Amino acid sequence: LRRSTRNVSSLVPSPRGQYRNLREYFSIQNQFPAIYGINRYGVPATASVETQARARQLRAYLLLFEQIMANFSASLHELRTLFSFDDRSRQSYFFQALTSDTIPAIDDLYTQPALDALAKIVGKYDNCTNRKNRLLDYLLAIYGETFSPDALRQFSHYYNPHQLEEAIIDSKVAFLNRIVEVTKNRAGAFNYHEPSWNTDNVSGLVERVSLLLGFKHCRSRSLTVALLKEGMKLISHETYTQVKARTLELKLLDLNDMSDQAGVKFQTIPITETGPMGRLHTIHPGIKPIIPLQHNLISEALLRGGVTIERYRLGSLAARDSYQLVFQPEGEEYWWYLGAYSDLQSGVQSANVLREFLIHLNIESEGIHLVEHILLRPIGKPQHENISLPQGEDFYSFRLTVIFPSWTARCHDDNFRLLAEETVRQNCPAHIYPELHWLDFEKMCEFERRCKTWLDVRADTGAPPTEINGAARALIAFLLEIKRPVPHREAKT
Repeated sequence: LRRSTRNVSSLVPSPRGQYRNLREYFSIQNQFPAIYGINRYGVPATASVETQARARQLRAYLLLFEQIMANFSASLHELRTLFSFDDRSRQSYFFQALTSDTIPAIDDLYTQPALDALAKIVGKYDNCTNRKNRLLDYLLAIYGETFSPDALRQFSHYYNPHQLEEAIIDSKVAFLNRIVEVTKNRAGAFNYHEPSWNTDNVSGLVERVSLLLGFKHCRSRSLTVALLKEGMKLISHETYTQVKARTLELKLLDLNDMSDQAGVKFQTIPITETGPMGRLHTIHPGIKPIIPLQHNLISEALLRGGVTIERYRLGSLAARDSYQLVFQPEGEEYWWYLGAYSDLQSGVQSANVLREFLIHLNIESEGIHLVEHILLRPIGKPQHENISLPQGEDFYSFRLTVIFPSWTARCHDDNFRLLAEETVRQNCPAHIYPELHWLDFEKMCEFERRCKTWLDVRADTGAPPTEINGAARALIAFLLEIKRPVPHREAKT
């Protein structure tokens, strides 16, 4: 077979199934002798009222058992849906209503629509998310794979309990859809002769780790563009407080003192549905009154803490027709003033829209960058100019650098970082040593600028070696810079 040019699929053709309508149900009442009056002939019109009532009673009694068998047929027919990871329905128990086409004159016995009654009964016992998760685990086990939901379940910064279970199912489905590629190419590299930025041309390790950690995107892409295309620059909370001190954008309130004033009460905000997350044109009008977002700087404290609805409060400091929305960063005593609203509902809606917008920015900023050191070797010379590599250390062979963002709510969590680093090491080829770094927004912008330049030049077959070496040298200098430990500053006495 190794020397054969024939397609393997022609030697072993794929099996083909035969469609069977297993939902179709034939009632046993059709096989009863006519004397019972419950088959298709029914009760003679000349029969007494008592005889007709007995026939109906028998038909209703048998219906209880036949409904179970009919539901079994419906579930058997939907096995292909139940075990399909392409299915988006949230139903794991199936049923069908028996009508007069199946059981003669059965419609006369229903006091309400049969389908509505069955849906209400079955819905009480259909824990779809739990069953769907177990079915997806079974499909993964067929391929010898496991998918730990810890990446989402323990770090559910962006989801409520229902959304979390849906996100776990979507992550498993995404992994199953790519099961062949992430298994076959788990140790494969990307093709550096072709464009890779904003494409699916990524290494197997990047795609596999991204799926296991529940990242929305697996392709090679900018992790800073989600904020930049909104005209925002992310800065540390310390820098933000220095820049915005004594301005309306950082107006601080002490709710403890205000609560002592008569009639002043700030209340928690309920989570409301504001529409599809991806439709940002429906979100932007709702966040225009938010004062800290009216300029181009956004604090990491607001980006990370703003995904938690419990950090918002809404109350009235003056008249009843004026409500103030405030936000409390993690670890701070005072509350930020976000904006004023003419009615309570507008303030609640604005807080929820702001939260969803910040969740969108967090999710879109999560991802992985991977640099294979061996591809950075100079072309036509033994060593890059003006680069001082660590003495006695082989920088190029069997090494790679994995870079994560540090500014999102999940990626800022130390426990999630441990999980992410462990996931990389477990899935990395055993002979490769990965170096992992978590970069802030400013350093990530610099890295992506140098990395994209190097990738574009590397993919250009007509690029001269001097240009390729120059781009690689700039990228190496950055990797060496973030690798060096921060100098220790001795405390002044």
